[in-house]
Amino acid sequence: MVSVSNLGLLLRTQGELAAARPLLERALATRERVLAPHHPDIATSLLNLGTLLRAQGELAMARPLLERALAIRERVLGQDHLLTAFSLNGLARLLHAQGELDVAGPLFERALAIRERALGTDHSHTALTLNDLALLLRDRGDPPPPAPLRTRPRHPRARPRPRPPRHRRDQARPGGAGGGGGRGGRRGVTSPRNSSTSRPPSVPGSGLSEIRRRRS
Repeated sequence: MVSVSNLGLLLRTQGELAAARPLLERALATRERVLAPHHPDIATSLLNLGTLLRAQGELAMARPLLERALAIRERVLGQDHLLTAFSLNGLARLLHAQGELDVAGPLFERALAIRERALGTDHSHTALTLNDLALLLRDRGDPPPPAPLRTRPRHPRARPRPRPPRHRRDQARPGGAGGGGGRGGRRGVTSPRNSSTSRPPSVPGSGLSEIRRRRS
């Protein structure tokens, strides 16, 4: 039953409405035979078939299916459920196509309110309902609905952290820039004057020449 319905929806999405119709009709008939009269799956099949009939121009046949789907979802799921918004939007589109603009308008407005509250103003489903309502108001000669506030960023930018003050190197290190304490600031270099191990370089043969000089 589910596979038949999914195949019908796939064909409908691909534009093969004639091939999809018997599959969606079969799925609805099976669910009505097996499930309770107000089961949510029956509402789904009613909406799927009614949407296809509306696309085929069969508005008179589609209307009772969409109305019944909406009634089931309002009764079982509640008037503010997202699936109820789908049914509201689908029925409102059909009523718009039939020219019943004053009846379709409140349904679009209800669907828009549910989607804005549940999905937010930036969701694609909310935008679709807003567009449908704008088209209806245009056909009715009314001003378009106010656009949702989009100037506010979704996530406020974090303020940059202040950098710690840069210390001067001669203050950060004791003894000057290099910390060695001597001129030029080289660390690890020992002055020859202060070294206890430094000795003058020995010259080979200097001791023998001094002895010969004394004997002469």
